[in-house]
Amino acid sequence: MRSPDERVSKRGAFNTYSGSIDIPESLKEPIRRRLLRHAEKHYASAYARLDIRFKGPFCYVDAYTEPDMQGSAWTVTKETREEFAERLRSTPIHLCRLRYFSRDRWSVALHRWRKERYKPALFESGDHFGTPEEALDVGAIQLPLAEVREGCERALSGRRLATRIHLRQRTGKAKAG
Repeated sequence: MRSPDERVSKRGAFNTYSGSIDIPESLKEPIRRRLLRHAEKHYASAYARLDIRFKGPFCYVDAYTEPDMQGSAWTVTKETREEFAERLRSTPIHLCRLRYFSRDRWSVALHRWRKERYKPALFESGDHFGTPEEALDVGAIQLPLAEVREGCERALSGRRLATRIHLRQRTGKAKAG
């Protein structure tokens, strides 16, 4: 059997919709723990809980938040304040869908609410592939912005410098920074 990298490269042009393989059962729980640990470290104040589920080559990450009851949006519905809050608490924010290629080689897609579909996205490095934690950083843009900005900056700041150094090395420029 060919490796996932070979399966993708044999197709010619890069296609983020093909070349993946089903996530092995032995990898699901370690990936879940990695994502939860990363989310707790960088985005804990932005969500109440995360739901991570697996299906075939995909890992779906959804967040649930505590509703902001300061506004009066609930008054335009026929629900009580408590019913409205419970409905918002139980409505997921679809952060991202990861597609498995190998242990630390995943692609990421963001949920598009308008069409109820996932659309492939690039990682912060500009690459099509990254780790599950990097994919979560991409998907975190779907969380309420006030809480996410600080977590995203912490998570991505070290990678930006490493990416600049890597790109300069590839293009032949010696200076890093």
